[in-house]
Amino acid sequence: MQHRTGKPNAANILRKLPENEAFYFFEEIDRYTGKSASSLAEFCEITKAVDNKSIIFHFDRQDFVRWAEETLHDSKLAKRINNIKKTKSEEKLRTQIYKVSKKRLEELNNRPPKKRHAKPPKR
Repeated sequence: MQHRTGKPNAANILRKLPENEAFYFFEEIDRYTGKSASSLAEFCEITKAVDNKSIIFHFDRQDFVRWAEETLHDSKLAKRINNIKKTKSEEKLRTQIYKVSKKRLEELNNRPPKKRHAKPPKR
């Protein structure tokens, strides 16, 4: 793993990865889903739709955290995923991983994340 100092380079984190660095989604050992992500954007889209078995398999093994840290070189995303607490609801776990990843993607693209239920300014 490379050690990087300073602010992460957004272009590097957002880059299209070569095939050997893509994230391959499995449901268990030797049970490939047929889906892979070659970028953070693709990772977001696939986590929205891949079977919950795959989300749980990779979450329990900390594969998402390792890929974010070691391949994308995004320690901020890795830390956020690592801070997600496992829940009994498989769908809630998927949603949390998707939201954290999507928010980070928006930050890196210099787009502020959408605010939910924003209050109008006080007069």
